Amino acid sequence: MRFTYIRYADDWILLTNAPTTIVKKLKESYKNFLATELEATLSEEKTAITDIRKDFAHFLGFELTTSEGGKVRKMKAHGRTFKQRFRSGTSALPDRTRLLNRMYMKGYCDKKGFPREIPFLTPLEPYAIIERYNSVLRGLVNYYAEFVKYPSSNLARWCYIIRFSCFKTL
Repeated sequence: MRFTYIRYADDWILLTNAPTTIVKKLKESYKNFLATELEATLSEEKTAITDIRKDFAHFLGFELTTSEGGKVRKMKAHGRTFKQRFRSGTSALPDRTRLLNRMYMKGYCDKKGFPREIPFLTPLEPYAIIERYNSVLRGLVNYYAEFVKYPSSNLARWCYIIRFSCFKTL
């Protein structure tokens, strides 16, 4: 069995290839350890056992998943057919639900993800409006780009929402 432990401040995730029965026992032992040794409680609402081969695990604004590794697929390119082996590994994607909710709450889009104007910014000079939106884009890209496997495609929807919200506001 393999284990990978990742911690950031008070958030942590444990990735393993152990069977579910063992993972449930581990969760119970961590719960007991936190209660007895650290006088802390494990949040049952936030603590989930997830098979990332079937569903996403949510951690710090990312959706973690794994690809089916070791599979050989036939590929075609430039009129030639060849076989390529895909390696397994954990991938990180932006947490789509969380990002959409945050952009909706801040007024960049509606609940369905369609860009909209931000009326309270319209009195500002165009330069100030663009600078404000650019800072949002920089923050988004700086947070996700290093960890996302294909930033240009995985962040395209979010950049689109910010850009077109800017256009509508102008």
